[in-house]
Amino acid sequence: MTGAKIMEILDAIESLIERSKRVPLSSKVIVDAEQLLDLVDDLRIALPDAIKDAQTLLADRDRLLTDARMEAERLLGSARQRMQELIKDSEIGKKAREYAQEIVTEARSQAEEIRKGADSYAASTLKSLLESLARAQKVVEKGIEELNKREMPSGNASGSTGTPVPKAEMSAQGGANHSKLVAAK
Repeated sequence: MTGAKIMEILDAIESLIERSKRVPLSSKVIVDAEQLLDLVDDLRIALPDAIKDAQTLLADRDRLLTDARMEAERLLGSARQRMQELIKDSEIGKKAREYAQEIVTEARSQAEEIRKGADSYAASTLKSLLESLARAQKVVEKGIEELNKREMPSGNASGSTGTPVPKAEMSAQGGANHSKLVAAK
């Protein structure tokens, strides 16, 4: 659900940029800052839920592994008990040990398959989450970059150098730029 919410917000940001009025003779657009900031706020709210989902997934994986271990131990205990019962007769003893070893081998194999499946599921889901977060970061950085371009006056009357803010500085100044935009409203 959270991944879908994040994608919905990213689609809304993309749509906002695509629907925005273009600046003649350039690739720039005029974006409604209030709408974009509302979407960024929604994204900030949705991301902790995505992180909680990932933590839940990891807890589920751990639970599956614990269940698999408990089942393997139960099977081993059952095999040992069966083996003890069969050892009473010497002729049957050899067959019992072989049968018990087969059960132990099968139990270990099943536990390993369950563990591999849980690991694969967790890795796949976490990879998907990482890709969603990377896309979200790119959209937010693009929005900030567009807003920074809009804030720079063409005549540099305010003393601005007109130099675009590097991405690393955008991330560090994100809160400051957000405050400027909110104050400008």
